[in-house]
Amino acid sequence: VFPRESGEQHFSVSAATMLFLDNNGFDFNDWVRNGLGWLRPSEEEEKRRGVQQRIDEVTRLRRGAVASSDSQRDVDAAAPPLEVPAGADREVVDAARAQIREWLNSTTNVPLEIPMENAFQRLL
Repeated sequence: VFPRESGEQHFSVSAATMLFLDNNGFDFNDWVRNGLGWLRPSEEEEKRRGVQQRIDEVTRLRRGAVASSDSQRDVDAAAPPLEVPAGADREVVDAARAQIREWLNSTTNVPLEIPMENAFQRLL
C-alpha cells in the first residue's frame, strides 16, 4: 500500500466503504500501486480555472463556427449553382449536392465524406 518507502503499513476500512467504491468504478489496483492523488485547495482552484477557460474557448469557437456557417449559407443561397453539362459529370454533381443537403439538414456531428472516382470529379 502506498507509500512503500515507509516500511510496513496497516490500515482499516469498512466493508460498506469498499462496496461503495467498487460499485462506483474505483480502481483498487491503481490505488494500491500509486496511492491517491490530491491537490492543495489553491492547486485545485488553479486546475479548475484552466479547465473552465478551455471550456469557454471551445464554446466561443463553436458559436463562431455556427455564425460563420449561417452567414455562409446566406451567401451560398444567393449565388447561383455552378452549371454542369448533362452527362456522367452532372450525375456526380447532383448526387454530391443531394448528400451535402442531407448532411446540412441533419443534426449529426459526423464529418461528411463524399467519395469521388477521380481528381476531375473532386474539382466539380
